[in-house]
Amino acid sequence: MCNGFTCADRGADSFEVFCHFVAQQADWVVRASSLHRVILTPDAEEVPLSAYLLTLPLAARTNETPRASRTTRADAKLEVRFGKLQMPAPAQQSPYVKTRNLSSIEMWVVEVREVDAPQE
Repeated sequence: MCNGFTCADRGADSFEVFCHFVAQQADWVVRASSLHRVILTPDAEEVPLSAYLLTLPLAARTNETPRASRTTRADAKLEVRFGKLQMPAPAQQSPYVKTRNLSSIEMWVVEVREVDAPQE
């Protein structure tokens, strides 16, 4: 748990884990493991997540200073985008997912991307 919601890395990026979060009425942040997966846009269009991210409007720009203990790089210029989507259920389902009887799960995607990064 972090700040009242579940935070997880790529290993938790699965429809089954999302089903558990929904059943627990939990809030979650999970890092995507694949940008190639097909999602459903708010218009019910099937597209790869990477393509959907390109359509999202810029929500914020910020400069973040790295911690001195990690790097000596200059500030990182970040852009933030977000949007609602539906994660469709996979064709192959575990017994647990079958009991949930969900064809998709509505969620938000947030992209934070560094722009104008210096050449290393």
